[in-house]
Amino acid sequence: MQFQNTQESIGSELIDKKCLEIRNIAPDISESELVALFGPLKATSISIQFPMVGQTKTAYLYFSNEKDSDSALEVANGRILNGLPLQILFRRNNPQSPHSFETSFDQLIPIQYNLIIRGLPSDTKRSEISVLFEAFHPIRIQQLPDISNPGLIIFIISFASKNNADKAMFE
Repeated sequence: MQFQNTQESIGSELIDKKCLEIRNIAPDISESELVALFGPLKATSISIQFPMVGQTKTAYLYFSNEKDSDSALEVANGRILNGLPLQILFRRNNPQSPHSFETSFDQLIPIQYNLIIRGLPSDTKRSEISVLFEAFHPIRIQQLPDISNPGLIIFIISFASKNNADKAMFE
């Protein structure tokens, strides 16, 4: 398998065109609501930063190609979700910025890295998924109906580290 460099440089920032940063997510929006909203837009995984109580959330959506991320940006940017307009942009990495995507976040903000598997038959068992991913140490496996495809289901596999999530996705 080959991977393409989808980052462009603008000044001292790098832009990842296969990852969207979604800001201004209302505190009461759940992970499953975000999956239901963005799953049909062909996101391959989602990572959500859970801030302190009452603060808005930030999520990162990952796509397998730039076309899908461009489409999702057009469709969802500015969409009102629980009274707040979503602010969506390509993920940026500025080496001087404290908000760089390579920066470690404060220990008080738990970060999860989620792998989303869509389109599985409804008789797929959680235990089957658990066996497939146990070597990558998931912290949670969640099963949801795929509202865009009746009769199919979605599994969200959560990891505590990006390294484990990447290994689970690519190995």
